[in-house]
Amino acid sequence: MNTTKTFFIVVITLVSALLLSSMYTHYKERELSLLLKHKILEQDKTLISLSEISDANGVDEVTESIIRDCESSKRARFEQLLNKLNLISESELSELEALFDVCAPFFSERKAMMVARLEREFEVYADYVGLLKVIEEAEAELLYPVNDWSEIVALEKSRRDLLLEQVQIQGTIIEAIKSSTQNSDEFQAMLVRAAQVSQEAATLNRSIDDVRQRLNSI
Repeated sequence: MNTTKTFFIVVITLVSALLLSSMYTHYKERELSLLLKHKILEQDKTLISLSEISDANGVDEVTESIIRDCESSKRARFEQLLNKLNLISESELSELEALFDVCAPFFSERKAMMVARLEREFEVYADYVGLLKVIEEAEAELLYPVNDWSEIVALEKSRRDLLLEQVQIQGTIIEAIKSSTQNSDEFQAMLVRAAQVSQEAATLNRSIDDVRQRLNSI
């Protein structure tokens, strides 16, 4: 009798322990789930803000404080000379070449930094969603558009690359004019590529707007 009673006590104790353990595990999973959802919401807001700024080729306060443009007078003169390349004098060409190094990289550098920030915040977002999927797979898949954000980042990286290429093309064109090789086939091919870069950038802009519209409808 005592043995049977002891057996039942042990069984009840074990069952109770298992139930308590299961309840505790469920509670901790629920707690973790709520925390992850809060973090994902914060990251989503950050991504929206950064993507809006990047889409407009703007910068946030962090990027603005790090990457500085050349002086406003130099910027104005640089743009003026760049727009009259076909009629530029020898002295103006030398002036443009000097301004190129300090003014030309500005927009591509700040674009690169904004895209790097966007990509880094997306990686954090994707990590949070990945953790949530372990707990609530179906809900995470439906509610959090990781693929759309991944596409935004990829498109912005392509825009960054085009902006960098545009600067490189400008430098090559200036060098070709300086060396009087603007009638060469290579120079003409460079002009064609410059036009293509502008067209590709416009196409990317439209693609980004389409994905952003899709995100806004979620």
